[in-house]
Amino acid sequence: MITIGLTGFTDHPELLSKREGLAEYAQTFPVVEIDSSAYGVPLSTTVTRWLSQVPRGFRFIVKATQTMTRHHPASRSELIDEFARFDSAFTPMLISGQLQTILFQFPPMFAATPANVRYLAQIRTWLPEVPLAVEFRHTSWFTEAMRASTLEVLRDNELANMVVDEPQTPTNSVPFLPVRTAGDTLYVRLHGRNQAGWLRGERAQRTNYDYSDEELGQLAAAVAGKSDNTVFIFNNNAGHAAARNALRLRDMLNLEFDNLAPQQLDLF
Repeated sequence: MITIGLTGFTDHPELLSKREGLAEYAQTFPVVEIDSSAYGVPLSTTVTRWLSQVPRGFRFIVKATQTMTRHHPASRSELIDEFARFDSAFTPMLISGQLQTILFQFPPMFAATPANVRYLAQIRTWLPEVPLAVEFRHTSWFTEAMRASTLEVLRDNELANMVVDEPQTPTNSVPFLPVRTAGDTLYVRLHGRNQAGWLRGERAQRTNYDYSDEELGQLAAAVAGKSDNTVFIFNNNAGHAAARNALRLRDMLNLEFDNLAPQQLDLF
């Protein structure tokens, strides 16, 4: 089964009217990546509201906070508290079966070191029952010498390898590596191929990219047969191309999604 979604459910003007937000988004796609959680643990009431706006079959990929992904220094006690609050906030989503995975997107400075390998194991200890996925952005994790060891660490700790399509740079990117390391799902996250913006690290430009039909076809072919379940998440939205590209891939693959919200007719 192949499913497709976007990062965020508001900033897609070609798809959404801005009136309905997540409820409107769920009329088109069966999965969404929540990226606002990277900046802080949401209130439990917010998570409950999200669940109330979508069908029971809808799924969420949720970003771990920047404290949890070591973007900011934190003591062990601060980390334990952050993990506990995050776990508590998303327990309703886990219970309902709608938590697809928690995404740990690590910063470019999170290199393949013994301390960071231990931290990956610690994550699984603090979140023992939750599906987890990892996205690296430091090249060291997937060098020829380190690649097999990295995949082994992910498998040993039941951490899904987030497959990424992104510009290739000397330090702050990793190769497209469609290998499943945990669970029954292969996750593919598409950042685009704007190398100039990626190198400059400009948030407003690094994901400004519009995939061609040829590129979308190549990506689909590259992961075909790698897993029974594949989830594509389009993050190439600095120029608002993500929704258009996601819909195009859906049509190219002749996909019809179940568990969508009913279309609302605007009678006024």
